Amino acid sequence: MRKAQIITIIGAGATASIISRFLAKNKDIKQIRICARNIETAKEFVDLQAPKITFREVDAKNVSQIAEFAKGSSLIINASLPDFNKNIMQAALEIGANYQDMCSRLKDFKTVEQLEFYSEFKRAKLKAIINTGVSPGITNTIARKMAREYDKIESIKIRHIEDIDSKKPVLTWSPKVIVDEITSPPLVFEQNKFAFREPFEKEETYDFGMPFGKTRVYSIYGDEVATLPYFVHAKNIDVKAGGREIESALKLYEGIQKTKMDKYEYAIKNAGKIPTPKELAKMIGKKEVREGNFISAIKIDGLRGKRESSLEALVVYPSLTKIPKAFCGANHISYATGLAASVYATTFTKIKKFGVFPPEDIGIAAEKYVISNLMKNGVQIAYAKAESATYAAQNLHMIEARVQNLRCLTWQNRDVYKR
Repeated sequence: MRKAQIITIIGAGATASIISRFLAKNKDIKQIRICARNIETAKEFVDLQAPKITFREVDAKNVSQIAEFAKGSSLIINASLPDFNKNIMQAALEIGANYQDMCSRLKDFKTVEQLEFYSEFKRAKLKAIINTGVSPGITNTIARKMAREYDKIESIKIRHIEDIDSKKPVLTWSPKVIVDEITSPPLVFEQNKFAFREPFEKEETYDFGMPFGKTRVYSIYGDEVATLPYFVHAKNIDVKAGGREIESALKLYEGIQKTKMDKYEYAIKNAGKIPTPKELAKMIGKKEVREGNFISAIKIDGLRGKRESSLEALVVYPSLTKIPKAFCGANHISYATGLAASVYATTFTKIKKFGVFPPEDIGIAAEKYVISNLMKNGVQIAYAKAESATYAAQNLHMIEARVQNLRCLTWQNRDVYKR
């Protein structure tokens, strides 16, 4: 019989709320400790009276406070800002706990700070899985799985739709997170070298299939590019996104470029704040928000043997109106991110090594577990492939190889995934 676990979550926002609700359903977890700086803010997102939940006000800047609150935990999850990754990792080492987070701070936009702790975690016989949301996170894991089919990879393209159908723009992340994302120079891997682009440049049209079809996408910052080249030998890797949320983000970015105001103050003044679950539920009830969609496409072009090959994965997360009632008030982005993180949080026993690992380095057993559990929770994953000796010249459309009903295609029934 497994020993019942205690898990500590740093942060009490939208994503932490989803993670805690998923983990609370796990029979192997007896207690979930949640901490944040302000209990009143925490109450807006997290049910602090729920079974298994305990809360305390803790400053994530204070390593000793974190360690004292988390003592006895088997895992600490940073569901707050990446600014606190290193503090929380230090606290995890002090109390002998595994560690997990959502994304990297990347102070220079390309160096993953969590990997500095690899040797310390390995010596302590502890595990850390970093960047465990959707993007980065699920995109990394699926890209690594697909890459094993190739002998040589020309490119990995990661494309997203972040779309909300509402009367007026609605934030799905905190203003600070959004501002940091849209003002950071997108990191790309071009011709086997890291490089930077300007935010929202290199616009292109990407075909996501029905119902979105051809959608305009732009270069955005994606943490995936900072780690994938070390584990997947691809010549080119980049991340782009489109949809109404991204178009709104572009307008916000253009306004930030012109204003003399502090960029965070400008964002709060012009974009507001992320709605609490109760506020979002009311907006949906009044039809002020009608639907929201989050879709990821991962496409690899390269050689399998001597044949030019293209393989695409389309990952469709539950839309805003399809989110289970138990998570009423969650948005389509926070729900997908929290679901992904909660699955990674239960993956540690599948990883048979110690150290610090991005989602593309968790191993085949853990990959299968993550993907299987996503699908059990309503995430649809479809695949399309095309091979031709003259593939590049023919510019074959991946969309022509994809069936319309995503439920027809799963990891289990595609012959390309026998490994």
